[in-house]
Amino acid sequence: MLAMLDLQFRHGSRFALALALVSTLGLTTLTARSAHAEEGAVTPLPVVPAASTSTQSSSEEERPASRAWSGFYGGPEAKVTALEGNAALLVGLQTGWVLGETLALGVAGYTTADSTHANEAADRLGRSAYVDLAYGGARVGGILGARSRLRLTYGVLAGGAVVRLTVPNAARDDQTTAVIEPDVSVEYDVTNNVRVVTGASYRLTTKPSFAETGALNMSGPAGSLAVRFGNFE
Repeated sequence: MLAMLDLQFRHGSRFALALALVSTLGLTTLTARSAHAEEGAVTPLPVVPAASTSTQSSSEEERPASRAWSGFYGGPEAKVTALEGNAALLVGLQTGWVLGETLALGVAGYTTADSTHANEAADRLGRSAYVDLAYGGARVGGILGARSRLRLTYGVLAGGAVVRLTVPNAARDDQTTAVIEPDVSVEYDVTNNVRVVTGASYRLTTKPSFAETGALNMSGPAGSLAVRFGNFE
């Protein structure tokens, strides 16, 4: 009986030892495989969200240039000038059509607000004399910096004039003459429909000749202030 137990014990110990060896080998194998797997594993790269295609494309696209403005404009204008040696105020109107924000084609006309004392004529007559001037014509002009709120314009008016010489209690005579007036101005946009314009010009005329006084000089510089109305958008 004891011999059988001893045999069973011995066989049981060997079996237990075999199980322990198998377990140890299995654990070692699993550990090695795990280490190998960790060494060969590739670290995943962080995922960066792609930028919105629509936002990127819209930011890269250039904003299309708006169409050049063309349209009607007009407004009153006042000029301070010299006639026959005295200061004179001219009032008038300029109107026209702007083409592509660079070219202006129009008409303009001016007249003295009141009769001006004519120094040269008075000296010749030996008595008081007064002169009035009215002139107008076609105007062609250009525009620099049309898209700016403040811009430079230039142009020339060509047409005709009527000069009236008045000698109180004696005579009144009208003479016609040709006129050319180059000008340069600065425009400022107050709103999309209103512009303020200030500038300078020089009026060139042929000398009208009167029976009482002979030829009179109507040429001279002028400073102007104007308001323009139009849909300038």
